[in-house]
Amino acid sequence: MKIEIVESEEGKVLAFRTYERPDLAPENAELVDPPEGFRIGDALEIVDGNLARVGKVLPYDELRRKEYPPIEDYLDGVVKGDQAQIDAYIAACLAVKAKFPRPE
Repeated sequence: MKIEIVESEEGKVLAFRTYERPDLAPENAELVDPPEGFRIGDALEIVDGNLARVGKVLPYDELRRKEYPPIEDYLDGVVKGDQAQIDAYIAACLAVKAKFPRPE
């Protein structure tokens, strides 16, 4: 298994992807070895240039729930017949799904 760090800030790894088959990773992905004992769901930090386990993170669905736009925005667009508002809501939801992908 290899890990791609997608987003980090001040040593905290905010988002990463795992690849059971590194050969299927995007060509530009910078893959690193996971820390010893790593399991899906572990939180990671960068310590002295190396990845380290620091506990558990919220499941992807809980992370998504915190970032989805309010459903009222969608319903408001439906009631008003405002397709641009509906499309904006759907785009925002898809962006959240891309930010927190479902584990494979």
